[in-house]
Amino acid sequence: MLHFPETMPDVEIARQRLALDEFLDLQFEIQRRRRKLQANAKGLPCAGDNRFIKPFLKQLGFALTQAQTKVLREIRHDLAGAQPMRRLLQGDVGAGKTVVAACSTLMALESGFNVALMAPTEILAEQHFQTFSRWFNPLEIQVELRTGSRRTSNTARRTSNAEGNRPADSAFDDRHACVD
Repeated sequence: MLHFPETMPDVEIARQRLALDEFLDLQFEIQRRRRKLQANAKGLPCAGDNRFIKPFLKQLGFALTQAQTKVLREIRHDLAGAQPMRRLLQGDVGAGKTVVAACSTLMALESGFNVALMAPTEILAEQHFQTFSRWFNPLEIQVELRTGSRRTSNTARRTSNAEGNRPADSAFDDRHACVD
């Protein structure tokens, strides 16, 4: 029936089967390439040392939920590893994804790296910029907003910790997070 369909319904069944076979072949190839890339990928360990997170959580005004604490432990473990982290944080509106992203940002900043947070819309990027600025300004961490239509910054100069332009324990006034 697959190779020599006799009726139009048999042709449709054969076509669907061929489409499924092609889809599976494509998925297997994607998985093979992903495994090869992951085997060769080198992460930059950046789990942090809590020097920003502890004061951040104290000034936050609320305690993290058990789920947030659990996922932050998992993220810290992933960030400490030799492989790049691949993670999707999913939750309902108001579930606390932004505070988890902020804590993850602080882990990278504690390790001497800069951070870029990407948002799917300019409105959400603006909201994140305002929230992160309010949260990070008491920690003397500069936050910057970049969108297709504008650039807002409360940082005087730009440097890259990852390139070794300054020691990881340098003054906070030139650290920044970028909300894009």
